[in-house]
Amino acid sequence: GPDRVKLTATPSGPLEGEGAIPGDKSCSHRALILGAMAEGETRITGLVDSEDVLATVRALEIFGVSIEMAGLEWTVRGGPWRTPVDPVDCVNSGTAARLLIGAVAGMPGLRARFHGDAWLSLRPMKRITAPLERMGAAIENGDRLPITIEGARLGGIDHRNVPASAQVKSAILLAGLGTAARISITEPIPSRDHSEIMLAQLGCTVAVNDRPEGWVVRLGEERKLSGCTLAIGADPSSAAFPLVAAAVVPGSDVIVRGMLVNPLRTGLYETLETMGAEIELSNERIQSGEIVADVRVQHAQLRTCHVRAEQVPAMIDEIPALAVACAFADGESVIEGLGELRVKESD
Repeated sequence: GPDRVKLTATPSGPLEGEGAIPGDKSCSHRALILGAMAEGETRITGLVDSEDVLATVRALEIFGVSIEMAGLEWTVRGGPWRTPVDPVDCVNSGTAARLLIGAVAGMPGLRARFHGDAWLSLRPMKRITAPLERMGAAIENGDRLPITIEGARLGGIDHRNVPASAQVKSAILLAGLGTAARISITEPIPSRDHSEIMLAQLGCTVAVNDRPEGWVVRLGEERKLSGCTLAIGADPSSAAFPLVAAAVVPGSDVIVRGMLVNPLRTGLYETLETMGAEIELSNERIQSGEIVADVRVQHAQLRTCHVRAEQVPAMIDEIPALAVACAFADGESVIEGLGELRVKESD
């Protein structure tokens, strides 16, 4: 139509310098929600103020949680949540919807209706509402948003997390905070473990055991959360774009400081290394339980790759960036197991 904008891309010269990358989105959602469930104050630096993280902020405020931002630090004052008068709008954020539904499920007497935009309303919710119902939560219309949920004193669960979904695992763990019953999740392919790491930072132990049937994740005995200080590393999904650009543009040399290098999130960078990319990690350190490092990428001629389905969860959001790298490799690359992208923002 007449309102179409014409976009023109022209080749750039070499890319050099430091990429300023916002904080990790997955960790930002979790820091806000866990801080809101904890006793006392949680102070957060490195929070990304993207549209869907702000949806989590506004949703928590509807539950009566006080959240303030001063300079670069966010302060969340945790405590008992109250039943909201209005429906909770998760806009376009699947993480906000699924984690908040999990949190409410384990809060007896709390009742909330969740809705989202047209796109979020198409995304599958049964994978999270089914296990919560098995635990004893009362849920109306569990297939798609809008969903109404009533929290309860829940029972335990042994859940097999297939397909590997960190959001489903996190929802069950959050729901389990309100009960003393056994909460166990088995993952044949491990999904990202930011919730487990952050729960430990706030005082709830999570046991992870490597068994023949997969990773077995269990909530510990102590489930009361206490506020703390959290520093969030730079988002490897956001960093993917400047770093892949550096890998494919001749003469480039780009560094991202303090990037989250959690091994369940670095699939893209491991794949780029097999393709011959020049990647250098330095200044590795533990920050709020997560591993962060400075990541430097220089241009190199890339070879093709063959990514197997079990490698995909560690780079599900970075597949579009990987596809660009594959376009610069000499020959045919193969990426298997991409069905999950059909129900994600990054299709």
